[in-house]
Amino acid sequence: MEEGTEIVMKIRVKLGTRSCSVFIVRGVLAKTSSRVRKHFTGRVIYVCSSRPVKPLHGALLGKAVEEAGYGVHWLRIPDGERAKTLGVVGDLLERLARLGAGRGSCLIALGGGTVGDVTGFTAGIFMRGIPFIQVPTTLVGQVDAAIDGKTGVDLPEGHSLAGVFHQPGAVVSDTAILSSLSRRQSRAGLSEVAKDGIIMSPRFFPWLERDAPRLACRAGAALERAITEPSRMKAGKSAEG
Repeated sequence: MEEGTEIVMKIRVKLGTRSCSVFIVRGVLAKTSSRVRKHFTGRVIYVCSSRPVKPLHGALLGKAVEEAGYGVHWLRIPDGERAKTLGVVGDLLERLARLGAGRGSCLIALGGGTVGDVTGFTAGIFMRGIPFIQVPTTLVGQVDAAIDGKTGVDLPEGHSLAGVFHQPGAVVSDTAILSSLSRRQSRAGLSEVAKDGIIMSPRFFPWLERDAPRLACRAGAALERAITEPSRMKAGKSAEG
């Protein structure tokens, strides 16, 4: 384990040859490089991220990957839902081809749910499927979007009508990274956590009610449990379904 990294929880999503691990950690960016080694044989990492996210977290991730001996190519994705188009995916596919990416290449999705959707879809169809790793930077991404392998983009006719199921090789979630979220983003994530508690666990929801003030303040231990429990529940659901 790299210095400064602490694994809070490791959750296994058991899907046979498509199984993956969800790592809930402190010090995610330093830990990511060791996860990469397990999932590809190339010497270059292709990191997909958006304009708001890269300045916040890109330098640390890039440094960790480069210090592990890999080259890094950054592929920028438009911010927000407007990124979820076949045009954006087509542009990513063409850039990967021009840069010489191959079956041994690996993508990293650094960002929220939209970045994860677009990156996962791109990885799922480039050369009929290459590995990718989710590094979600939002609470919604950590408790929901990054785990179940669903990827896709929108069409003019409707939401998420084009996509594939492509399980990430690993999901690496960091509680500390959430300190950069706006109040609105934090509330959106906590709403997702509350929904999971209502639907999936009669014991988890009462805890959410009791610890609501600590969660609102993003207290470390409370936030870690708020990520760990939904991740565990959704990992089990993905394995069953």
